[in-house]
Amino acid sequence: MKRIGLFFLFLSCHVITSCGTQYRVIEKESQSLVFDFRKYTNLGFMFTPEKYTKEYESIGLIDLVIYTKMVQAQKTIGEKPVLNLGWTPIPINPNELIEMAYREATSMGANAITGFQIKNTSKFNPIHKIDVPGVRLVGFAIKRKIR
Repeated sequence: MKRIGLFFLFLSCHVITSCGTQYRVIEKESQSLVFDFRKYTNLGFMFTPEKYTKEYESIGLIDLVIYTKMVQAQKTIGEKPVLNLGWTPIPINPNELIEMAYREATSMGANAITGFQIKNTSKFNPIHKIDVPGVRLVGFAIKRKIR
């Protein structure tokens, strides 16, 4: 009986001393996103988040979206997948979206995009049951009357 009592005493001491608080940390980080429009300015094209107050001709609305490529890691045994791990998005370069907007606007005869905004967006992929992140660019294509 004494052995059983010592065993439970040892077990309870082990449980009490082995329990503790663990912390998981996400470190502080900073990011900057810079758009350099000088290439387009040198071509006579203007991107602006503001309204254009001088004389212009309305061309059309621009609404473009790029959705990221998603990659899922899998644990395999030989060639056979046995465990799906999480999905990882491949980062989007927002400058691709700006280049797309420039090409679309100039193909319509515009030389500016006003009300220019870039926003994060997402869409649901029903096959894989995940939200796929994307970047949306919206604006109003105009032809500035330059004298």
